[in-house]
Amino acid sequence: MRFFPFLLALFLVWNLALEGAYAEMVCSDCRQPISGTFVRMGREAFHPQHFACAACDRAISGNYVPHQGKPYHAACYAERFGERCGTCSRPISGKFIKHEGQSYHTACFQANVAPKCDVCGAGMVGRYLIDPLGNRYHSEHRIPLCTYCRRVVSPNTSKGGYTYADGRSVCGLCYPQVIRSDRDAIAAVEEVRAKLADWGLDVPQNAAPLKLVDLTTLKQLMRRGGLHGQNVQGFTSVLSETRGGQLTRREIAVYVLNGMPREDFMGTVAHELTHVWINLNASKKLHPSLEEGACNYVRSLLHSESGSADAERNLKAMQDDPDEHYGRGYRRAKAYADRNGLPALLTLMRRGSAFPLGY
Repeated sequence: MRFFPFLLALFLVWNLALEGAYAEMVCSDCRQPISGTFVRMGREAFHPQHFACAACDRAISGNYVPHQGKPYHAACYAERFGERCGTCSRPISGKFIKHEGQSYHTACFQANVAPKCDVCGAGMVGRYLIDPLGNRYHSEHRIPLCTYCRRVVSPNTSKGGYTYADGRSVCGLCYPQVIRSDRDAIAAVEEVRAKLADWGLDVPQNAAPLKLVDLTTLKQLMRRGGLHGQNVQGFTSVLSETRGGQLTRREIAVYVLNGMPREDFMGTVAHELTHVWINLNASKKLHPSLEEGACNYVRSLLHSESGSADAERNLKAMQDDPDEHYGRGYRRAKAYADRNGLPALLTLMRRGSAFPLGY
């Protein structure tokens, strides 16, 4: 108990010192003593009514933003020191977009700076898609590309379009070129047949019937023949019978997709009729790269003569095709014909079985 008087005295001294400290506290604004409630910012104290925003001079109640030793309302701080939108010049609060060193409200960026969607016209922020013709559109648009020209199908980019029952989409720009009647198809086939004859590939009319089918039927026919493909447009079926090593019967039929634009239709017919010519004239079975490559090369002659935009699209597709037989085979056949001439390529197709070394 001897220490109790000492502890009591110590407590009294501490309490008096504390009361003295508060008694000596003065407002940093009015320099008058503070008693009761006060606001502290760092080492400074203020009467609540004197704790004012350094920008608008109105009292601050609640949260504030300190800056260089002075308090600010959040809105006043944003107005004076915050980011400003590069379009509307108003202060930015909350989320914003930074683009090429400039800040923007999200809405301002979408309306004035962001690339516009070619489908809906709205600004695009973040990921978007680009079709092969350069049309940009939101990734959330669940719309197809034209099966032929590969542009996105919409009223703004392609004048709308059509979807066939077999799943193909044809844009409104390609659709006017579609061969829709049997009469038009027959006329186009005969035009192609005449072209092939001029180039030395004579395919008689009675050599193989040509039938127009939809994509579902075409794929079924190909599967029966042991073939598969993604972008199929035609198929030549060959049924042969032999006895004693001699051919006794051969039936050839050509199937071509219906509803194709004229240039695609004629190119497909040229490819398939070249298959017919090979079956009628080749002395050996051709390697797929030579056969498909040569058929595509003949197709390219047709497109090259046409010179239309659709023809150029078809030529580019073949030139860029990564397929070993249809793409690389075409480029090898073209290199062979460019160096040796078309008659030499036809001779190779008649008597050879594969490309020689160097091609």
